[in-house]
Formats: sequence, structure tokens, C-alpha cells
Amino acid sequence: MIPTIFLTTKIHLMKKNRFLLSAFIFLIGWAEASAQTIFCSDIVTISLDQNCQATMVSEQFLESGTCQCPLGTLLEFDKTAPFGDGPWVAPNLNSTDVGQSYQARVTNLANANTCTSMLSVADKVPPKLDCTGLTTVSLTTNSTVNLPVSALQVTATDACSTPAQITLKLNNNQTSVNYNCSNLGLNTLLVTARDGSGNTATCQASVLVTDTLNKCIGGCTTGCPPTQIVTFEEGVFNLLPAWESGNFAPFEAYGTATFDPTCTPSDTIYTLTYQPFATQFSAFVRHWDLLLGGAPWGICEQLIVFPSTRAITVSGKVFLDSVQNCQADASERGVDIFHITGTKLPGNQQIDVIPNADGTYSFTMDFNALDSVLIVQINLPNGFVTVCPSVLVIPDTTTQLQHTMDFGLYAEGQCALPQVTIGTGTLRRCFSNDHNIRYCNLGYTAIQDAYITVALDPLLSIVSADLPYTQTGSLYNFQLGDIPPFSSGFFKVHILVYCNAALGQTLCAEATIYPHEPCGGQPWTGPVIQTSAICEGDSVQLQIQNIGTQNMSVPRNYIVVEDIIMRESGTFTLMAGASSFIKVPANGATWRIEAEQEPGYLEYEQPSSVVEGCGGINFPGLVNAFALNEEPLYKDIDCRTVVGSYDPNDKTATPTGYSAAHIIRANTDLEYTIRFQNTGTDTAFTVVIVDTLSSLLNPATFEAGVSSHPYKLEVRQYGILNFVFSDIMLPDSNVNEAASHGFITFRIAQKPDLSDGNVIENNAAIYFDFNEPVITNTAFHTIGAPYLLVSVDKPLLPETAITIRPNPFVDQAVLEVTGREMRSGLLHLYDMQGRILLTRNFEANQCKIIRGNLVTGTYFFQITDQGVLVGSGKVEVH
Repeated sequence: MIPTIFLTTKIHLMKKNRFLLSAFIFLIGWAEASAQTIFCSDIVTISLDQNCQATMVSEQFLESGTCQCPLGTLLEFDKTAPFGDGPWVAPNLNSTDVGQSYQARVTNLANANTCTSMLSVADKVPPKLDCTGLTTVSLTTNSTVNLPVSALQVTATDACSTPAQITLKLNNNQTSVNYNCSNLGLNTLLVTARDGSGNTATCQASVLVTDTLNKCIGGCTTGCPPTQIVTFEEGVFNLLPAWESGNFAPFEAYGTATFDPTCTPSDTIYTLTYQPFATQFSAFVRHWDLLLGGAPWGICEQLIVFPSTRAITVSGKVFLDSVQNCQADASERGVDIFHITGTKLPGNQQIDVIPNADGTYSFTMDFNALDSVLIVQINLPNGFVTVCPSVLVIPDTTTQLQHTMDFGLYAEGQCALPQVTIGTGTLRRCFSNDHNIRYCNLGYTAIQDAYITVALDPLLSIVSADLPYTQTGSLYNFQLGDIPPFSSGFFKVHILVYCNAALGQTLCAEATIYPHEPCGGQPWTGPVIQTSAICEGDSVQLQIQNIGTQNMSVPRNYIVVEDIIMRESGTFTLMAGASSFIKVPANGATWRIEAEQEPGYLEYEQPSSVVEGCGGINFPGLVNAFALNEEPLYKDIDCRTVVGSYDPNDKTATPTGYSAAHIIRANTDLEYTIRFQNTGTDTAFTVVIVDTLSSLLNPATFEAGVSSHPYKLEVRQYGILNFVFSDIMLPDSNVNEAASHGFITFRIAQKPDLSDGNVIENNAAIYFDFNEPVITNTAFHTIGAPYLLVSVDKPLLPETAITIRPNPFVDQAVLEVTGREMRSGLLHLYDMQGRILLTRNFEANQCKIIRGNLVTGTYFFQITDQGVLVGSGKVEVH
């Protein structure tokens, strides 16, 4: 199965953890498949497409995961009442079926078992409205002219309705509008079209009101030049540059005002302005004022109107140019994994296009007078080149509306480059959750005998998948066969979250694609630093290892983090094959180790590992609190927190950050997940997600991740992302709860070197068909220090020591600092969300914490003296 979503080539992933793998695997054999009973949903509602047609498949009626059908299924409809006795016909629908209800039957061809559903057919697609025309109203007298809606230069079509069934209305349900001298110039009307099924569409129509017979002028004015309608080329290429330079001469060809000579005016003033009056049209306004004794005596205005937009269409093909002739020959395979981007300057409005399976693509962008150039290019990984030019530049001076741009890729003499990503929208306890796995060969040669392994947390297990799988040792193995150059694939794995998983606990799934030999250049022969974090009974073993073939040449830094407190830091220098171990208690904390990589190693810069739940779970959800480790393209890890009930339409981001302020480092990339669910009463034909990025994020760094369904992306001006899921056919949750969900993920970078205190906020609007949008929560992060201080076990100032007696405490505790004289000591006490609960002054070198209203739990403290950080740590209240 070839997906239509491009998977970017740089994926930032979490550190490599050690996973204890479940030995349970669910293998369904031929005998089980032959004996299986299949189950259909009770009622299925289908909305016909833009052509008022639909061809349905069995999966739209079967309950999720209930059919293991090696020979496939047969879907049939009974359209004749009484239902159930036939005749049974092919599952094709058209306009004659709108509003009807039928019976559907699915047959398992392996054993002839059947199930049935009731089908309701609806038309949910609105009519198409074209408001690009200009309607002209001429005032022949000084009285009112009535314009009926039928006279507008507007066309409405609908595949499911006859022309007689489509009605047009204006603002406030009016069927006509009046114009007089007060409406001279360009006007806009909101037009609504309603089809035979009650679906509506709106657009803005442009109406030009002219005074052809000079009935609206007065005073000493005897004649105004008539309104002129000119072409886009005349307006944009001739008149606009002249106006910008202050040259009025080209406008003189369109006439001038005339005045009564008996008025003996003292002066005549002529001004010229440029105004974008409507969405489809712009105009130059020539204005004359006749002054008599310093007071206005006559006024004349002329409009020169021209279309402000035109549609530029770009199409072409991405292909393997094996003969290097820059032509898509019949024998050369198309490529669909690299997306095409069109960018308009100076506004930076973008559209991203995913080629079709055969490599062909096409998109249309509106070009207006404010645009200077349209740049079309293919997005290739670093080091990739095309045989032919890879950028098309369309200037604003072009009069050509159709452009062709092919991208030929040369595939000989290079190497394979495998990539895999895994992800899910949520982990619900006691439920099977769909994990999407996408794989690509971004290289120039085929990957031979490719396969993917999936490793799971012990509280997860695979119950079914789109591909057959086996268990080899502790891994689930999926055979892929050969993966051609520049091709990709997709499959789903249905993973059960065990009911004994704790809410908020973080569980991970890791996917690795093989083979993944180094590609190109000389292989790295220097030191390679790797970390691990392993729960071993009553302790956690943190390890730093040099798995390379050479000794380290320079010391590198490491840190150890307990929950959100930096417990330890230091340096290490390791020989080839050597390891350094740090043992910490299994106290229920989330333990994390970070180490610096050897300079020059490019696969990942900062190895890190984390372990949660050793000795219990004190504060769940901290695995994703900090930035995750970069991994090579051939490996991906998805870590999610377990949920029970949840908001089905939300937006989350990792790293989550620590404290209530969600504090993260500057320059940390963010990976967003937007989840959606159709909780309506009908199938959603189209889902659109509009995400307006924070101004503190860089839209140019956008990287697409995995998603539940194919989509097309438009990146618009001001960082507005439009994800369009066309023909998604998302069932409502009442009919098929499991299939009513969807999600997208994407990664994006901050703007460089943001200062502490900056807050990055983001939410999204989710549109289901033509309903009002669902607005998600706001995901936010605050730029700040990477961790909350340091531990009392390793004070920041080496000469000092901090003691707490008692710890834990019931009523009160005393903190004492030794090794320095405290002059203006302050104690700040925080809760687990990072909120300051109290501040106390030191008396000499001691400070008391009185329990007061503090509830049982763990708290963090910070000690400063004259503004200098002395140390910090944890204190427990029992």
C-alpha cells in the first residue's frame, strides 16, 4: 500500500531505551480464519462524493478488527424492499440513491459466513459556486435600480441536484438588492447557494455600479469619463507600475472630467488612488475636485477596474530518469515520496503537493497584483540532486497560465537509504490502539529483503496487523520484500494496552527497518557514545558506553536527572568498548541520563536514556518532559502516556516540558500531535485542520510525521497550516467508534536562540465537512532552564553542604547550610507543577519549613544567598 503523505528525511527521535518485550503474540492461522464469524455495524451512513457517486468496500461495514479473511470478502446491496431476499447488486451508488436506505451484506469468501448492515445514503457535498465574474449595473436615472440574484454573474452547479433544485439567495435571505448613486463603484454581495439536499455554499460576488449617463454628478461638473474595465495584464503590467512611480500619463487615455466654463473655478484637483475593492477585483480611482472660492463646487470620479487575481496552474511528473534525458519516458517509474512546494513571494504563502502514485502532480495558486514571483521546487534530502533543473521560477510578468515542471531523479551508482516512522494518536487502557508504521527507501538503489522489527513495552502486545508477522526472540518481525528506490509503504499494527497499565504511565513502541548499512562516503571509525537506563530490582543502572572502534580523544560531559532535578553532572573519557556505570535507587523516580557525543559524529548529537516505574511510579508522564534523543532514520520510537477517557479533539506536543509552565530549552524542536474524532451523527466526508503557528516557530522547518489518513498540506502566509483530508469517509462514533478517530503529527523548530520567558502557544481548528470548527486546547511551552536546579547530594557550590532534618517530615523540618556563611538566604518551595508555594528567610544558616496547608507528597526546594544559587533538592511531607 503506497501512502500519499511524504515522510521527511530528518526525524528527531527519543534515545534508545532497553525494552522488556512481551512474549505474547497473537497469530491467526488459516483454520481460525476459516471458522471466524464476522460482525457488521448496525447502521452505516454514506455521503456521496463531488460527482454524486460512491463505490463502497466491506471495511466500511465491518466492525474494526473482526475479519481475518484470507480470500477476501464480497459486498452486495439489496435496494428493493422488503430487504434481505434480493436481488443483491454491486455496491455502487449515484444520485438516484440520495435519501434512500438499503441493506448491505458482507460475505467472508473463506467460509461463506455473512453479516448485514442497514445503509443510509446522503448527499453532504455543497454545490460549487463560481463568483469570479463581474456584474455591472448602469444607473440610467437618479433613481434606484433593482438587481435580482438571477442577474448576477454567478454560476452554481451540483452533481446531485438539477439546476431547478439549486436556489440562490443574498444577504439576509434576500432575492434582490437595490443600487443608487450612493453605491457608485465596486460593491460586494454575499451569495448563498442551496442544493436539493439542503447543503449550502457561499461566496462573495462583485458588482460594479456605473453612472453611464452622468446622472449622479452635480454642481459645475458636466461630464465624468465612464468606468473602464481592463484586463489583468493592463492593470498589473502597465497601470500599477505607472501608479507606483507617480506617472499619471498612461491614465490620460481613459478620458478626463469636463466642467461648465461659466463657473469660473479657482482650481481643479486631480488625485489617483489604488484600492483593492473586492476579493476578485481591484481598481484605480481617478478623482477630480472643482473648487470655487476655496469650497468644493463639483466632484467627478472614474473607476478603472481590473481582475486582481488569476489562477496559475503548475503540473508535471517526478520520475526516475534512468537515461538522463530530462524526459519522463514510458518505461521510467514515477516517484511519489518527495513533495512539491509552491511558494509565493513576498508573502511566503505556500502549498505542498504530494505526487500521485505514478509521480504526476498538479496544483493551482491564485496570483494577484501583490505577488512578485512563484517558486516551484522539489524537496529532496541533503545530498540528493536531480538530473534536470529542480526549481521553476514564475515571475509576476508572466501571461502564461499553464506551466509544466518535471523532476527527473537519477538512480544509478548510489545506495539505499531506509527510513521508518511509527506513531499513534493515543494509548487507551484496555483498548486496542492503531499504530501507523510508514517506511521509505529514500535512496537510489533497492533495499533487498527488507523487514521491520517492532519492540513493545511489556504492558503492550500486538493483537493483529495489516501484514503477517512472526516472533523472533523478543521482537515482532514484518517481512516487506524488496523496496524499490524512492518508494514507500504503510501498514497498521493494532496494539493492546493492558488494563493493569497505570493512567499517566508512559509506554513506548520502537520500530527498526533492516538492512541499514551506511550509505556513501567513508564509514565513521571514531568513538560512538551510547547510553542506557535499566531497572534492576532495587536499583537503576545508568550506563555510558563507547561502542566505537577508537578511544575518546577529549573528555565529554554527562548529567543524571531524577524526575526534574539534576542530581549529578560530570565528565567521562572512555576507551573503545569501555563503559561507565552509575547506580541510583529504584525509588519510583523517572531517571534520565544524557551524555555528549564524540565531536564529528553525525547520526545523533546527544545520546540519552530514561527509565520510568522502577520501584513504583512517583510522578507519571515525565519520560516526555524533556527533549528526546535523535536517532538514525532507520529507527523510530513513539512514547505515549496511557489515558482513560479523554478529549477526542486535542493538541499535544513533546517534549511536554516540566512544571505548570511547560519549561523547555531554547532551540528545542517540538513535535505536535493533533487528534480528532467524528462525534456527529453522520459520516464525515472531508476533515480540514487549520493550525496557525506561533510567531516564535519557524514554518520553513516544518516536517511531516505519521498520520491516520492521507492528507494534502497547504502552508499559507503567516505560518497557517491547512491539512486537508479529502474523501476521508470518517464514520461517526455511534456507528463505528474505533474507526471514528484520526490524527496527524508534525515536527517544527523554534526560531533561533529565543530568550528565557518567551511562551510558545498553539492550537488548531478542526472542521468536519461544513460544520462549525472544533477548537482544540492550547498547547504551550515556556523557554527556560533545562532542569529544575541541582540535588542536595551534589550542591552547586562544592564547599557547601545542605541537610534536612527530618526528611520525610510530618509537622516541620529544618534545612541547614554548612560550609559558607549565609547572609541573605532565601528558601523557595515548589510543588510538582513548578508553582512556588512559599518563600522563607534563613536565620543565620538555618530555615524552617512549617507544614501548614501542605498536603502529603513530594516538594522541591531552592536555596539562594544574595542572589547566588546554593542548591536544591526534594523534601517529603507525610
